[in-house]
Amino acid sequence: MAGNSWQQPVAGEPSWGTPHLHYVQALSTNPADTNITELDLSAYVPVGTKGVIGWMQSDSTTANDNVYILNAAGTEFYGRVIHEVANIFNSAMFISPVDSARKIYWKASNARVISLTIHLVVYFI
Repeated sequence: MAGNSWQQPVAGEPSWGTPHLHYVQALSTNPADTNITELDLSAYVPVGTKGVIGWMQSDSTTANDNVYILNAAGTEFYGRVIHEVANIFNSAMFISPVDSARKIYWKASNARVISLTIHLVVYFI
């Protein structure tokens, strides 16, 4: 068999298409609240992008706060930074679908989160 079995498509599985490496900082902010916030990626990814892999880093003044990558309704989660210790930067990777307007969504669990940086690493089209 040519290649490995994990490289072969599986009938019935959806595909995000071809991955494209594109490392860029897409956001640097102080969240300041707990609202679900959109991140417009249209300046970084082309029309038709189905998903992204990214990296996020954040800091909080207290332990047990989180930052999430999620859908617009807040019902599906695609990544999370966990703050186990106060005032220490923490980071995490995420894999998120992109909506037709090329947006993803994030939310801090508490306004004590004082820093958030999101980087895109790969997009799929």
